[in-house]
Amino acid sequence: MNKVIVVLLSLILLALIFIGGVLLISDDSPNETQSTEKVDDKTSSEKPSKPEKPSKPEKPSKPEKPSKPEDDEDYYGDEEDDFDGNVSVIECTDATFAKQVFDVDNEKIICKKPFIIDFNATWCGPCQQLRPVLERIQKQYGSKIQIYSVDVDKCSKTADAIGIESLPTLLYFNPKIEKNDAVHYTEGGLSESQLKQIISSKMKVN
Repeated sequence: MNKVIVVLLSLILLALIFIGGVLLISDDSPNETQSTEKVDDKTSSEKPSKPEKPSKPEKPSKPEKPSKPEDDEDYYGDEEDDFDGNVSVIECTDATFAKQVFDVDNEKIICKKPFIIDFNATWCGPCQQLRPVLERIQKQYGSKIQIYSVDVDKCSKTADAIGIESLPTLLYFNPKIEKNDAVHYTEGGLSESQLKQIISSKMKVN
């Protein structure tokens, strides 16, 4: 009988020990869960880093302006900014000639582009025959050259100062070749082809 009691007490003791161990395990697991949740909460509560601002695109550089062609004795008449764009033969007086074409008193060329001076008179037959040829030449060359008409009866001061002795007389100028003097001159009538040849060979205008 005593043995039975001892066995029962042993079993009861083992049962109590087993139950106590189970309770201890169950008490520890919630704490671990809570600590894990706290870690998760901290992780989730962290503010997300701000995305980097995209860099501004660089402004494209301005293209360089094309350089003008270097001076060449065969290159004249394209610098239109210096010209008035007139495509008609211009009639001159003594005053306008000195102001716009050639200052006789100071022997100074005023016109900046290649030009031709036609000294003529209304009573001169060859002068009247040459006039339509000069007008066609002016239209063909446009702003590359300028032709000025000087009536010697109306502009006697200019004609006398230059020393005109026969009509028609044409004086050819190109300031890039001769700054203050004519590059060529002709007396008498000329054909259109002859004029073009002089303009090309003497004035260097094509």
